Amino acid sequence: MLRFLPRFSFLCPHLARYLTEDHNEAFRAFREDRATKTMPPPSHPGAVAVECYGRQAERGGGWVSFAPGGAGAAATVVDLKPNTTGIWCTELALTAGGGKSGGGGGGARMALVAHEQFNLYKDLAGETSRFAKYVCGLAAGAVVVVSIADTACAKSRPLGPKVR
Repeated sequence: MLRFLPRFSFLCPHLARYLTEDHNEAFRAFREDRATKTMPPPSHPGAVAVECYGRQAERGGGWVSFAPGGAGAAATVVDLKPNTTGIWCTELALTAGGGKSGGGGGGARMALVAHEQFNLYKDLAGETSRFAKYVCGLAAGAVVVVSIADTACAKSRPLGPKVR
């Protein structure tokens, strides 16, 4: 075990099995500063962003954001439930907003359709079937952001062929 871990050792999680509470405090401060000051979720029309951090950092978590469109509209943030395994699918609807695209507040608009977890880690066979059914049921051109909040799969629980 290392005796000294730099303040932002979470950027290299292989250095330690788990972060200490001091590291998690530094990570929370970094995340808060980034989200509110240095790099908040983008809000320009059509923007989509994802932040995922795994089990090493606060036992997993993250978010998906999208800009709904319209003049002055802030980004909508959908949280990934912390410490959850498997994959998350955040489905967005993309519609015409009317007016001119660009600075005038018209253009395309996005809205949340669904935000669902497929826990392939816990129930590989059942969740793989459910995920495959979900994907096959998507309309052509559907916008889906796929993300993780902890562990999607493991060596002892690899993703099934329907997912690959």
